Amino acid sequence: MRNYNRKGISLVELIVYLSILVLVLVVVTNMVLSMGKSFNRVRITADIERSAATVMDRLAYELRNSERVNTTESLLDTQNGKLVIESGSDSDTVSRDFVLASGTVQLFENDVSKGSLTTTSGVRVTELEFNVIDTSVSQAVTTIMKMEGRRGGELFVRTYRSTTILKNSY
Repeated sequence: MRNYNRKGISLVELIVYLSILVLVLVVVTNMVLSMGKSFNRVRITADIERSAATVMDRLAYELRNSERVNTTESLLDTQNGKLVIESGSDSDTVSRDFVLASGTVQLFENDVSKGSLTTTSGVRVTELEFNVIDTSVSQAVTTIMKMEGRRGGELFVRTYRSTTILKNSY
């Protein structure tokens, strides 16, 4: 009788171990790739939300402190809109313009640029629409803004809406 002392592993055992190792590596690799995609989604969504909050907050602040909308100089009811709001008396009027230019919302005060309200890279405004609601008692502005962001080959688009009543209109 022969006595076999098994000190190694057989070829079948080696193939089974390698198959299990490859399966585990594939699962771990897919998890890492999925986490990377999720991170990109969260990051670009946060960038879009931050830019939208900056624009909408500033716009609401300026509208609440203005007295009237200059409907003659404003571009209303269009996706590439312009809003001109005014405050002060006729001799001391302060005019603020919100304009969509090159994918950013620009603010002008008395025709002097105050800069872009959207500063996050990778995020751009594709539509900016203003609508005036004018009643005998009050005046309000509805804003619709569409923003998009691109990161890692994925495109994210969000639409924001807001209605703000002007000062002394309620």
